[in-house]
Amino acid sequence: MRDFSTEFMPHRPPMLLVDDLLESDATGGVAIVQIRPDNIFLNTAGVLSPAALVEFMAQSFAATEAYQAFLAGIIKPGGYLVGLDHIDFHQEVRIGDMLTAKVLMDGRIDRVCLVRGEVHKGEILIAAGKFRLFSF
Repeated sequence: MRDFSTEFMPHRPPMLLVDDLLESDATGGVAIVQIRPDNIFLNTAGVLSPAALVEFMAQSFAATEAYQAFLAGIIKPGGYLVGLDHIDFHQEVRIGDMLTAKVLMDGRIDRVCLVRGEVHKGEILIAAGKFRLFSF
């Protein structure tokens, strides 16, 4: 997105996993990240922890919400991951891999968003599942 900035995000390095937001609307969006050698979720063999894929999906949804708030003239303070319904992991991620997260809100109960997400490396599905985020 031309006017998206990671400054909208509540996360800061080294926890920030979203490099850019490619698509965003009221129900979800698409974000990207390239896995760099300084990523705190890498093990000594250069393999990314599966937990980072969940965090990337959650941050991707946070980025879409923050961007939509920005467009509405609101500063969104943040939120946090409160639950995982089911996540499947299909392949390892390594240094240099470019990942795309697609996230979509399935519903909302008060301040809790029910989100469905997928992470791809090119056309390859890396992880997919459902989770819940609490939104301030």
